[in-house]
Amino acid sequence: MDKTPATARHLISNMASNTQQFGIKGPSQTRMVNEIGGASNQRLENQLAELTSLVTQLAVKRHQLALAAKVCSICTSVEHPTDMCPTLQETELDHPKNVGAIGGFQYGK
Repeated sequence: MDKTPATARHLISNMASNTQQFGIKGPSQTRMVNEIGGASNQRLENQLAELTSLVTQLAVKRHQLALAAKVCSICTSVEHPTDMCPTLQETELDHPKNVGAIGGFQYGK
């Protein structure tokens, strides 16, 4: 580095003009910044396939859990939730109309 700034600038300018005039020796492998090679492309495709498989497995598992959550815990039917189980539903036959009867007397009639 025994050159002055002016000499260094002249040398760089000369090298640049020679490169433009004669080109660069050796194999030219110009690639864009966002371009990837074949090996990298294959690796990315494998990762994408693996991620797709994982997402599919998660979706299936979530669907199975949703079905399991809808099973009635009283009669184990999947046709209704627990709070709508027919065994919990009250009918008029379960309760006589004379609920207000005490000692054989009916009130409110």
